[in-house]
Amino acid sequence: MRPFIFLFIFMYSIGLDAQIVPAEITYSIGAGKYKRATELLLQQPNLYSNPVLLDKLGETYAYQ
Repeated sequence: MRPFIFLFIFMYSIGLDAQIVPAEITYSIGAGKYKRATELLLQQPNLYSNPVLLDKLGETYAYQ
């Protein structure tokens, strides 16, 4: 039973870190703050290896 609980907690913690687009970036785009969203996107360490983040960056540039 203990290994199952450990596995469940471990997988749950991985799932929390797996958010593709941080909430602050999504909020900035939704609020029309495209310059702020661009700044936040450019600070992301995995920007160029993540196609979703690149798409959001292109979206912010298009709106500007």
